[in-house]
Amino acid sequence: TSRNKPLNAYENAVLNNESNYNLGFNASQNYGTISKLPVFTSDKLEQYSSGAIPSTNWYDLVINKYVPQVTHSLSGRGGTDKMTYFFSLGYFDEEGVWKSKDLWAKKYNFRSNITAKITKGLEAEFLINGIQTVKHEPGETSAGVINTVNNQDPKLGPYANNDPQYLQNVVEQRNPVAGSYDEISGYRHRNNKNFNGIFALNYTVPFLKGLKARFMYNKG
Repeated sequence: TSRNKPLNAYENAVLNNESNYNLGFNASQNYGTISKLPVFTSDKLEQYSSGAIPSTNWYDLVINKYVPQVTHSLSGRGGTDKMTYFFSLGYFDEEGVWKSKDLWAKKYNFRSNITAKITKGLEAEFLINGIQTVKHEPGETSAGVINTVNNQDPKLGPYANNDPQYLQNVVEQRNPVAGSYDEISGYRHRNNKNFNGIFALNYTVPFLKGLKARFMYNKG
């Protein structure tokens, strides 16, 4: 998974100070009505730099570096001079990028072809194929989670007072850890099934060379 390199708490604090300095403020000034602007003293910067105050990597909290995928397939063919067959089975499983494991997809598919000679010049075909796709994701969209991860403050942790029972009040009040869990943000679950069956009769007209007739019935 390709990811941006986020700022740590120290880098974020330094840039906050530079922004305020550019506006004409510094850590020793009394702003009055604008005293809420985030300005950090040298002592505070040292605490961030040394790790005395921990930094939060929101990417590592929410996003997997790798997305596991599993694919299996099985096929076979055979028959006699009167009948031939082919079949295939497939399975696909993708875990998804969220460390919560609440984003995933599975797919199952099968296909079967059988051709049988009934009489001279007349043969029957049975073709069956189907696919089932199951997708599960948290209520917060993937784009929404990525957006909140990108916007989060590395000086804040995911939980209030480091207690996992209480989510931190973060930027825009949208905690990406919460957004990536279906038990917190809800979920969307889709189970799509598609089946198609075809029966066909092929007849070679004996008295007109090259002329063939075909009857086909399709059920989907």
